[in-house]
Formats: sequence, C-alpha cells, structure tokens
Amino acid sequence: MVHSKLIAALLLIGCRKSCALNNSKIHYGRKLDNWPSMSEPCTLLLKEIQYEDGSKETKTECALSPQDGGQFVSLNFLLPDFTSGVDTFYSDEALISDNGVILPDGVSPTIEKGVYPTNVVTGDKITLVVRIKTNDSMPFASTSQMRDYVFGTSSNPVNLKSQCTACSYNKLTIVPASGETPGGDTIEDGVVDLTLSMNSNGVDKSAVQNAALQALAGLGSNNYIMLCIPPGTLGNWLAYAYVGSFLSVYNKEWCGRVSAQMHEVGHNFGFEHSGELSNEYADRTGMMGYSYEENDTPVMCYNAPKNVQTGWYADKEVRFNGGNEEYSISGLTDYDDSSSSEYTIVVIEKVVNNGVANVNDYYVSYNRAKTINIGTQKYGNEVLVHRAANLKAQSWLMAHLSNGESYVTDHATPITIEVKINDIDVAVVSLKTSSCIDDPFFVKSRGGRNRTCEYIGSSGMYRLKKWCSKKKRGKPIRESCCNTCLNF
Repeated sequence: MVHSKLIAALLLIGCRKSCALNNSKIHYGRKLDNWPSMSEPCTLLLKEIQYEDGSKETKTECALSPQDGGQFVSLNFLLPDFTSGVDTFYSDEALISDNGVILPDGVSPTIEKGVYPTNVVTGDKITLVVRIKTNDSMPFASTSQMRDYVFGTSSNPVNLKSQCTACSYNKLTIVPASGETPGGDTIEDGVVDLTLSMNSNGVDKSAVQNAALQALAGLGSNNYIMLCIPPGTLGNWLAYAYVGSFLSVYNKEWCGRVSAQMHEVGHNFGFEHSGELSNEYADRTGMMGYSYEENDTPVMCYNAPKNVQTGWYADKEVRFNGGNEEYSISGLTDYDDSSSSEYTIVVIEKVVNNGVANVNDYYVSYNRAKTINIGTQKYGNEVLVHRAANLKAQSWLMAHLSNGESYVTDHATPITIEVKINDIDVAVVSLKTSSCIDDPFFVKSRGGRNRTCEYIGSSGMYRLKKWCSKKKRGKPIRESCCNTCLNF
C-alpha cells in the first residue's frame, strides 16, 4: 500500500541531471539560517521522464515526511548510489528551501539503506486514474474512454489491466479504485474527474501535478495513481514516473496508450529501462524500451531481466553455474503449459566457475511472438541474450540468435551460448564454459605506450575489432587476448 504521506506530496521542480548543483554557488535571496531544518528522513526517488523525440531525462527528488511538509523536493547536491523508493536521506544540518533540500558547505550526504519490499508486483494493486481539467484545457478523452483505455471496461481489448494480468499469469491484478476524493469528487470504476482552478497552457507540468496531488491528499489506500494532464503544458514530454513509488504522469493522449502505461507503471514496479547498443530505450522486445502511439498495441510483455525481477516465472527459471549444459526453453507465452518441461529463462549469474566474480548477470530467453507477446517489435521467434549489472539496473540486449548462431559473454571465464531451434515453440540452447583466458603478460608496444589485453578490451567496438585483427611478432593478437577478442 502507498503511504498517505506520499500521496499528500506536492512535487517541486527537480534538478536537471541527478542533482549535480553545488549549493555553495546558489544564492537563494535569504540567509540559510532562515530556512527550516530537516526533522525526519526523506525517501529518495528517481524520476524518469520520456520525451516524444525518444530522449529521456532522469531527476533525483526526495519525498519529505509530513513533519517537513510532505513535499517531493529536489536535492541540490550529489548523492552516492541509492535504491529509489527504498533508501532514505537525512541530515540534521540539511535545510529545506524553496529550491529543494540544501546542505551547508563541507557537509557530505549520507544514505540509510532500506529493505526492498516484497510482493511489489504480485497481488491486487488498487489503481486510480485522474482525468484533469483546468481553466483553459480539457482532457483528450472522455471519462468512459479513459476507463476503457486503462481497465478495458468496454471495447478496448489491450490495456494496463489486461496486459498485467496476462503477462503475470494472474499473479498481479490491476484493480480500479473506488470512493471519492477529499473534495467530494466520485471515483467511478477507477477514474475520477478532477477540476483544477488554474491555467495549464504554457505552464510547467510540475505545477499541474502539484495542484492535483494537493487535491488528492489523503487517498492513501491506492497503490498507484496515474495523472492524465491535459494538452498545452510546456515541452514535448511524453510521460514520467517515480521508480519504486506510486505515481506516474502522462501528457495528453499518452495516458490512453498501453505501451506508455506499461512502461511508466513498470517504473513504479521498480524497473529501469531496457536498451540495445548505446541507446537506453532501444530494446524493442519488451515494454521498458520505447513507447508507441497506438492505444491498444503493441501486445507484448517485459524482457527476461524484468521478468526475473518480478518473480512471475520463478518456477521455470534455471541458474547456470558453469560447465557444459543444454536447456530447452520456450517463450513466456507457453509458461502455463502444464505438459511442457521447458524452462522460460536461463540465468547466468555473476559468480560462476568456482567463485570467479564477474560484472554482469546474463539472461537467455526465447522471444516467442504469439498470444500475449505477439506484438514484440523486434527479433520475434529468436533467442535473446540480455545482461544487467543487477536486477534493479538498466538492462541491455546483447544478442538475438537464430538456429546455429552463438554469442560469447564477457565473463572472466567466457561462456558460449549456442542455439538450435528445432521447433517454432521450443529452442534448444547449449551453454559451454570456455577455457579461453587472456594472457596476463601480453603487452603490445605502440607509440611509446604499452597496450595490454585489458587496454584493448576498453578501446571501443571499432578499435577493438581492429586490434583483434593485428599481429605481434607474427602471432595474432586474438590468440594472446583470447577472451577479449572472442566476439571478433
């Protein structure tokens, strides 16, 4: 359940790039001694914003306690890594200004690590959709249309509720909220019409959000709140959400688009983005990449790292810990086939081969394009290889493999993933631990500099390929830097 202190929050403008401001350089127009001190810890949050041009922005904010005003505020100082929605910040020297929380010079921020909650993505989740009207702008859709777009109450077959139920195999249910707002507005089948006495054309989205949350203060029984902001606010933003929190916010028609709904509420689940190559959104095999303009398509779920994070398929996951193994895997579309013995996801964890530590976890899955995943936007009916530093991190699509193709991981002792697809619904995947290890004494001198295998491996994709095609004293560098050059 969402704490009422969060729903009572007023969101202030966040800093632009993860709070990189130096408070010693900021002049607030009044003495620091006049700002109130923080009295209770605030909950740290990442705010992930999508833009219509495909770009993104990440901001850091903190949800203050009711004693400190119950606002979401920016933090005008750098922070170490934290888990959004879980970890907290507190300092008895921190001051709460009109521009967010500031720290005096010489004071370093500290974070209190929280415990990640259980059942975040299982059970019934009460969800409220807020259709906002302002003095000069109206919602893009009617109340009944919004109800259909999110909960599928009429003619819309694919929506947030239907896809969460389908992809989780009934482990997660989006339940429409009921009751009324503090102002007496009736919540009917999950949707409420909220009229704000303000203009929104040419206004920053945060001002509309602030006013809406103030009007909804006290609705602490809702797990998720979706704010549908009418057309006309500043910027070409698409939608945004707070990772691990209750709130997602949508610009005009994006509130009715299932991919935006699944993406933003996915952030509420605790998901980060899914990328390919160097593009953080480019993994189009699941819902944590790009969002799409159609209301009820594409029909697809989340990728393998996100699915492991949810635990929805835990009984059909298998861990590979080295050696040589062969697995039959089927798509998540066939997870509930009681006659099938195939796995859904093969997880290659960081520690393999007698405790040798590695940087990334790998996830091997079969992207079967049918039924609940028929709309996957890339690499349908291929084996996918994803990697991520941990379950709470950005995931990356590293390879898509068809029959006879293979991929080699970047583990200290590499693993070769080979594919044989012998049936449209089943892929046979062979995982083999390689004996290929870089020569720790290899040095290639050039231009007065010594190049080791480690240096070559960090030189970028284009230069790496060139290095691996060279020789040293007649011996190919790929033989000395065997692991580094495996994929080249």
